[in-house]
Amino acid sequence: MTANFIKKIFRNSADNSVHSQFIRFGKGKFENKAVSKISRNGKIRIRGSFEMVNDLVLFAFSILKKAKTGGFILLKESSREDVESIIGEKSVKKRGSWIIEVNREFSYEEIEKIRDLAFYLLIDIDSNGISFSTKKNLPKSSKSAGKIDDKFCSMQLDNKHWPQVKEEFLFDAPEGKRFELSHTYVIDEIIFPKDEKDYEKIRLMSKRKGKILRKVIIDGKEYKTEKDFTA
Repeated sequence: MTANFIKKIFRNSADNSVHSQFIRFGKGKFENKAVSKISRNGKIRIRGSFEMVNDLVLFAFSILKKAKTGGFILLKESSREDVESIIGEKSVKKRGSWIIEVNREFSYEEIEKIRDLAFYLLIDIDSNGISFSTKKNLPKSSKSAGKIDDKFCSMQLDNKHWPQVKEEFLFDAPEGKRFELSHTYVIDEIIFPKDEKDYEKIRLMSKRKGKILRKVIIDGKEYKTEKDFTA
């Protein structure tokens, strides 16, 4: 099971979780997206921008299988009742978003379902040598490459999990100690659904076509790749 949406794009396996990453974008060039820093020094430490939060949560659960969490889950209007059913709690609307506050144990299967239905899993985890924390308010969207919060979420885990981290987030990179990853989205075309009149459905269903420019810096040495995508 692949959690990382960037890996899915580069492996030609884009799905709904990949599509959801691009709903908010129009045509254009968007720099410094899906930013993360990974280091190995006694422990593995991962820091990332908000685009990485869902993938890191799912990745943690893929190892833990179940864990207690605390925080907030931001919901889509269209799937709000489905998530409420899984969690067993009602959502409330705050600052224009539907939110469920959680403080309970989840299984990997539950988190996987919720990740596919919700916007963002702004939850903390601390279990069996894996700790994950995230800020609880999303940054304002911006086309600017500046002011990227690459510490929006962070994870620490034992070195024994390095093979999983390497395969998931550094799938195309040689070995090293310190890694910096960033991506530029170049969206050339919006593909609208046929025969759909509802504006909200059009917004949610429209696909983006373009390419991802991936930059990985490993111990000071820079590597660049790119990949066409439709999602």
